[in-house]
Amino acid sequence: MRVLVSALLITCAIQAHGFEQLPSLVKPGFAPSTHELEGGLWMVMANAEEDLQRSPLLIDRPDLNRYLMDIVCRLVESYCGDIRVYVIRTPHFNATMAPNGMMQIWTGLLIRVRNEAQLAAIIGHEIGHYLRRHSLQRYEDLKMKATFSTVIALGLGGAVAAGGVSPDIANLASSVGNFALLASIFSYSRSHESEADKFGIQLLDTAGYDVDQASLVWGQILKEEDSATQKKSSGSLFFSSHPSPSKRLETLASYANDLTEHEQLHEQGATDFAQAINPLLFTVLEDQLNTGDFGRSRFVLEQLQSGEHDQSIVSFFLGELYRSRNEEGDRDRAAAYFRQAISSDSPTPQAYRALGMIELKNKNLDAAKARFREYLSLQPEAKDRKMIEFYLEY
Repeated sequence: MRVLVSALLITCAIQAHGFEQLPSLVKPGFAPSTHELEGGLWMVMANAEEDLQRSPLLIDRPDLNRYLMDIVCRLVESYCGDIRVYVIRTPHFNATMAPNGMMQIWTGLLIRVRNEAQLAAIIGHEIGHYLRRHSLQRYEDLKMKATFSTVIALGLGGAVAAGGVSPDIANLASSVGNFALLASIFSYSRSHESEADKFGIQLLDTAGYDVDQASLVWGQILKEEDSATQKKSSGSLFFSSHPSPSKRLETLASYANDLTEHEQLHEQGATDFAQAINPLLFTVLEDQLNTGDFGRSRFVLEQLQSGEHDQSIVSFFLGELYRSRNEEGDRDRAAAYFRQAISSDSPTPQAYRALGMIELKNKNLDAAKARFREYLSLQPEAKDRKMIEFYLEY
């Protein structure tokens, strides 16, 4: 029944729940002719995708990719064969969708949504851009304004020789090494963003997710901005090309109010989401701390304390946050969080090492050695083993 309802949603424009449901402008299995304008864009994206697949920032975790693709297929089952999801190791809140079905999800986004429903809301929004062909519309607008070629240069390789790319696109050729920069030119109009929001929340509703979670994402982002040391999410293309979080919160809350007039599953999927993200959590939080934004990192970590993520890892990085700031009282704060991390049933090994270093600075040599031994017993192949063994010789 869900498949039937989803098919009706994306193929028919009907009135429901107080606003018009939007039809898809792309049929399943769609691929434009290489001699069409959109075909040229697809060839650009094909080259960019090949480059992305070789990027050292690409997260190669088949289990995580399967999880994300399951969400895509749940939202748009008829199109899940047309969409590919790539997780990019970048500590900012961002997701993008290319006109050929290539989706990027940045790791910074994964620690800023609280559950599967919130993640699905972002994915559904990006799918909305794809199914409404907003990239093509944006390109046509830029081409008319003669601004596209001044924004970015793209190498098209053999695409020109194949006859699939028009000369005006071919003149952009130089490099396809920065798809994120390419994505930034598709800063959609307000009408595009409104359509993508409306399309995405309808997909969320049809898939049985809690539609209220779509607006809650933006409430969380607003609170993070208030806490941030560096405002306006510097480095995030998402904030440079999307409406303000406050406006998005208001709009999506209104849509959710219309859509909750009928019975639905109201699923959030917090446990499944945490289980999917936990294997990557240490790396993602390490990258977040390396941004150097104390306020933003503290907000993200404190929010994770109330979730179902690995709390030993969360506590360890709260300790690292205060240890690295090193203001008055921070050493004691850090030690308290490290102790929380090692009190877990599955303690984070690095927390023992961190506590050992603190004990060493406090001149508690026996306590430091005990922590170092525990660290090495859990991490026998630790890269810093020789240094720790040096400390143990004293």
